[in-house]
Amino acid sequence: MSKPSKPRRIFGVDFSGAADTARRLWIAEGRMKAGRLTIADCAPIGRWAGPRAGRAECHNALVELIATSPDAVFGCDFPFSLPDFLMQGRSWSQFAEDFGRSFPVPEDFREHCRKLANGTERRRLCDREARVPFAAYNLRIYRQTFYGVRDVLAAAIARQAAAVIPMQEYAVNKAWIIEACPASTLKSLSVYRPYKGATKFHRVQRGRILDCLHQQGLTTAVDGELRAALLADEGGDALDSVIAAAATARAYKDGRLEKPAEALELVEGRIIW
Repeated sequence: MSKPSKPRRIFGVDFSGAADTARRLWIAEGRMKAGRLTIADCAPIGRWAGPRAGRAECHNALVELIATSPDAVFGCDFPFSLPDFLMQGRSWSQFAEDFGRSFPVPEDFREHCRKLANGTERRRLCDREARVPFAAYNLRIYRQTFYGVRDVLAAAIARQAAAVIPMQEYAVNKAWIIEACPASTLKSLSVYRPYKGATKFHRVQRGRILDCLHQQGLTTAVDGELRAALLADEGGDALDSVIAAAATARAYKDGRLEKPAEALELVEGRIIW
């Protein structure tokens, strides 16, 4: 495995497959300084794609950002794979390459999974270990899985612009994409409380989460206009991108990204939290 010659930039992506992706998909960027992540920027994908851009344009803009950031690690908040038995013997690369042809629309993907699982929701081993809220084809997130795999992962590897970790080999001249889960990170820090909403209570909780990331040594303090923007985002999408970035940075720092993949992880993936 080749290692980078200098520290990588860190991105956290709170992904969205919604129609209003331009304002719902947020990206946080930072750099490691003295063992902590310093958040330099946080913005919706509309900054790159345009504030009125459609879903496809927004996803293309994200892939372009990945392709032009070969010195970066992207922690993306959506499921990268399915339970092994739902993969039907395919490698992850085959799964990603065939995904768009196999499932023309998100509903086809969800129904396929439900049929194979006899209407049940089955989770990957990494889902259970990370205590994620939902299975990859749950009603609340199956569109995220669909668009994330088809429009981001498959598109990035088709361009040879990134390595999806741990299913693919690292490369010094490509971005690395890993699966993150902000909810799992908050559970690990014991601050998994309601923070998405417009009330004063929710705003206070967003502030406490930011403070916790600092107190736990994951980030430097987030102050000024950036902090105000993160607290003001009622949907919590901006904060989720920062949490994803913080978890990505922690895993990058402690070597978990470079941990050799077990056989099941090569198919089901690994969640960084």
